[in-house]
Amino acid sequence: GLRHCPGGHARRRLLRARHLGATDSQTGQAESRQRLRLRIIQRGVVDIVRLAGSRPARPLITYGPGDALGEGILLGDAEHSTSAVARTPVVTLTAFSDKLRAVLDGDPALKAHIYSNVIARLVERLNRLAPRATPDSLQLVPGNTRSEQHLLGTKDVPADAYFGIQTARALENFKITGVPMSLYPDLIAALAMVKVAAAQANRDCGVIGADVCEAIVAASDEIMQGKLLEQFAVDVIQGGAGTSSNMNANEVIANRALELMGHDKGAYEHCRPNDDVNASQSTNDMYPTALKLAIMTSNQRLVAELKKLVEATQDTQGFVLYSATLKSLAVKMIKICNDLRLLASGPRADFAEIKLPEKQPGSSIMPGKVNPVIPEVMNQIYFKIIGNDLTVSLAAQAGQLQLNVMEPVIAASLLESIRTMMNGANTLRVNCTEGIAAVPDGCQRYVDNSIGVVTALVPLLGYKPSTELGAEALHSATRLT
Repeated sequence: GLRHCPGGHARRRLLRARHLGATDSQTGQAESRQRLRLRIIQRGVVDIVRLAGSRPARPLITYGPGDALGEGILLGDAEHSTSAVARTPVVTLTAFSDKLRAVLDGDPALKAHIYSNVIARLVERLNRLAPRATPDSLQLVPGNTRSEQHLLGTKDVPADAYFGIQTARALENFKITGVPMSLYPDLIAALAMVKVAAAQANRDCGVIGADVCEAIVAASDEIMQGKLLEQFAVDVIQGGAGTSSNMNANEVIANRALELMGHDKGAYEHCRPNDDVNASQSTNDMYPTALKLAIMTSNQRLVAELKKLVEATQDTQGFVLYSATLKSLAVKMIKICNDLRLLASGPRADFAEIKLPEKQPGSSIMPGKVNPVIPEVMNQIYFKIIGNDLTVSLAAQAGQLQLNVMEPVIAASLLESIRTMMNGANTLRVNCTEGIAAVPDGCQRYVDNSIGVVTALVPLLGYKPSTELGAEALHSATRLT
């Protein structure tokens, strides 16, 4: 990343050539060692790897002439997270950190050029590393796996992996963006925060033992410190409302907890991903909670950065904010009206869990048909409010300096949104929600035939036996109530 640098004389005083053989693993300092120097490859090819004991290391990135090794030394003192292994005979130019920094401090133009190249190189490395964390990177070396089992059968996972079978399944299923969860450490830390709170509550309630709780908390604390990030390789876009993210966290925390307790990875009889780490939780409450925590944490850094910028011009941002709030309310109301239409669908072919007030015949050709006309008209009102919000946004950004000549359309859009929102809320309340009635027979029928009631057995039987019971009931069409 340091090609074509200015300041050639200064560079010659800093750099010296070194010849390395094809088997020399010290082209760059090995992982977990302190960075001491910067090397620029002049000839040869170098693989960047993460060593894994005696297992063959698969290159994360391959570097050639002009690429830099250990450029992070310019950003501060830290350990190497990878090792550089020479694939062919290599010649590098070496710069020692103290001399390098002294020269750069005395040459602002050279310093700016080098630092811009270093940052660009680090960004490129992140972009090139991301695909390695996608399902294609799950390479199983024969003899170095452990077998795990769940509802859909058994599967081998890498023996040294902290994740388990649920994560391995997700790696295969969700080859979507190539962006792993590990690129969003705030979300991973937030997942661990929830697990700490849940473990302590479960300990206090007698659901898990104190020793298991202590191990879960210790493992979660490590994750909150940024450790084991590479174990969170599930794609950020996934099915199941975040189940794969939750299970990834459950498995990593469980296996690290097992190590802290003196057991091998996968020895789940001592600390179970579902019954212990995920005890008393559902992804449907755990993931939204973690997401809110992650946004709060990220937002704190965003606000701190924004506070460093000179806001000194008049604009219509207040109108934009108010309109955005109306849009947010409209989105919420659309969701509510859609739920009402769905739950009232039927009366015999679909959900039919609730009954909406009948306001008018719904068809000119189908006798007896009654439509949910009030939720339908509400949706249309809220669509219009969302459109008005876009109008306000476009008009606000069209302002110049201290004047916005587009304020009339902002006024028209906001006042229309307020009026229609108010009329709509009154119509929905008077003509719909105040007359909603449950359909007891339909609701009871769904409960009687639901496999979901097996959840009540988990505290008594455990996750695995309950899963087996639910699967048997489903395949044999047996009722669980």
